[in-house]
Amino acid sequence: MAMNVQTSYDSVLGKAGIALLSVHRHRLDVAPDRVGRWDRHRFECWTLVWSGAQGYQARRALSGPSSDVVSRPGRSWALHAPGVEFFESLDAPTSDREAMWLFFSLTGRLTPLTSRPFTLLLDHDDRIADLVRIMHGAQERGAPGDGLVAHGLLLAVLGEVLACAHAGGAGDDRDPWRLRARESRDQEPGLLAAVDLQVSRSPASPPSRERLAAALGMSVSSLAHRFRAETGMTLVERIRWLRIREAKARLADRGATVKSVASSLGFSSPFYFSRVFKEVAGMTPELYLLQCRG
Repeated sequence: MAMNVQTSYDSVLGKAGIALLSVHRHRLDVAPDRVGRWDRHRFECWTLVWSGAQGYQARRALSGPSSDVVSRPGRSWALHAPGVEFFESLDAPTSDREAMWLFFSLTGRLTPLTSRPFTLLLDHDDRIADLVRIMHGAQERGAPGDGLVAHGLLLAVLGEVLACAHAGGAGDDRDPWRLRARESRDQEPGLLAAVDLQVSRSPASPPSRERLAAALGMSVSSLAHRFRAETGMTLVERIRWLRIREAKARLADRGATVKSVASSLGFSSPFYFSRVFKEVAGMTPELYLLQCRG
């Protein structure tokens, strides 16, 4: 088994000449006067751009004005090839939005990425987002060994992207590539995404099962049974997971503490927050904080 893994690595990632250039991460406010304005971008390297919020739109800059507008769902990554000019716009104001950019270079070919100018990837379970947050922490520390840690995390990110590519999909807003879900590899995205959207709007005070059912036009019993059948999870389990996902993003912010994040997300005490965090994430929030910041 080890030989097979090594051979696969040598033939794909090992020959691509991959180098991490930098990771940027901060909270971004978008004021009302910027809504609807198309901002032009052009990156001279491969770039993964995170959008945690709903309502982003993008379009490529062609020979003239383009009507080929891509609507980006929340919790998605846009992978841009070097030298591709594009525009982005937001259709509503937003604040306290997590923004991340991962810049890297390829001196060889990495099939099927090198033939694609733009790819959209859904990351509802934060598979890549978690890696990039920890990568950013390693970059900020700059201690001996952190460069190697960051490069290893970049390989893990690209491994996830390649897994998406082989799973199929056009890689656009109509048929985006999807990061593998942790709970189930075969769950349907429709109801799961609808529940996630409702809960993610207010993770500090998530909706009850009654409010969720009303928002989705279903009875409480129908929602509970269908959600369990499609995802293998209960609604309570998914809501807990979504709140801890948001906690991870907040813990990665500079200056955040376990106590402040627990309070901001409406947990009754840091002790209860730590217990739920460990049950969901498999580690304590203190350890996650250490991974992100050192």
